[in-house]
Amino acid sequence: MEYMNTRKYRAFLLCLECGSITEAAEALNYTQSAVSKMIAELEHEWEMELFIRSKQGVTPTREARQLAPQIARICQLQDLITDEIAGFHQDRPRTLRIGVFASVSAGLLPKALKRFKAQCGNTEVFLKNGEYQEIEEWLKTGEIDCGFVRLPVHSDFVVREITQDRLMAVLPPQHPYADAPFFPIEQLPQETFIRLKEYADNEISLYFQSSSVQPNLAYEVSDDYAILSMVESGLGVSLLHDLVVDTNRFQVVKKPLKPECIRNIGFAYRSSPYLHPSVAIFRDCLCME
Repeated sequence: MEYMNTRKYRAFLLCLECGSITEAAEALNYTQSAVSKMIAELEHEWEMELFIRSKQGVTPTREARQLAPQIARICQLQDLITDEIAGFHQDRPRTLRIGVFASVSAGLLPKALKRFKAQCGNTEVFLKNGEYQEIEEWLKTGEIDCGFVRLPVHSDFVVREITQDRLMAVLPPQHPYADAPFFPIEQLPQETFIRLKEYADNEISLYFQSSSVQPNLAYEVSDDYAILSMVESGLGVSLLHDLVVDTNRFQVVKKPLKPECIRNIGFAYRSSPYLHPSVAIFRDCLCME
């Protein structure tokens, strides 16, 4: 594969070496007329005669001999560049940068990463944690190759919807609503509430506003697993996304809310004709559930 058109230069060098346009054409697998045309085009572009034609073949002019070393170096550099580019597409060490938010790291990533590493074991994966808006900004600026986003997102991204994630009430096992089909949000002001600390992504606050509910806030905690441990200990109840609620690790009960609150999660990357091969592989690993 040639990324720079050096065909004329290579034809020139072979004519110089062979002393014959016919032999140069055979070596290049071109027709004689095609090589003659290339040499003529070079002579026209450079406004000088490069070869003296005769029935015996071609003889390079003084100018052609002087130019030959520089043209040979150009072709050598082109070969080096072509080899380097080919290496990028082979199984050599590379890095895949993925933007993630907390619940995705816990719920979606482990299985997908395991599948990805089975296919691309030589690729280093760098996870950059942030919130929705930060991940979108990192995608725009190229700080990450791909990322998880809340839909909808910026129109310049290519997006594949991965899953829906419900906001759940997290209760201790002995709670009166532990066996109920759902947790009514109007019950929340009567509970001791452990709140996940929000930064730019304030969807829990927006849910409270839309439901006209003011919780009885007792604790504000920035770590999901710390909240699960506190609920397990009977210190209160909380609202967390389903992806992060690990009922195998923590003795808690999760219940759908009424009214429900659902977010759509997508996998996004910049629209480009040159998609990072590892991005495509990781995208497919996410969809193998």
